[in-house]
Amino acid sequence: MECSRQVRIVEMCQPTIAKGIVELEPTISSAMPCRVSVYEQDGKTILCTLAASAMLGMFGVPEAAELAQEVEDTITRIMERAKRG
Repeated sequence: MECSRQVRIVEMCQPTIAKGIVELEPTISSAMPCRVSVYEQDGKTILCTLAASAMLGMFGVPEAAELAQEVEDTITRIMERAKRG
């Protein structure tokens, strides 16, 4: 299968938060690190990611919710800054 679209995937990690999350539940490490996809569509650059809070919610560890939200907020800020150039 041929793909005509170039997609870049940027992996991000906040080591101190990652450590705290893995200490709560080691299986969450399978969803790490966080990723942001960057591609062009209709002449626009698109950045997208999975919400950390939703992703970690799949693991059923409510204690990780605050850390997940912190990660999500950080990635959102990074994406907003990238959008502004």
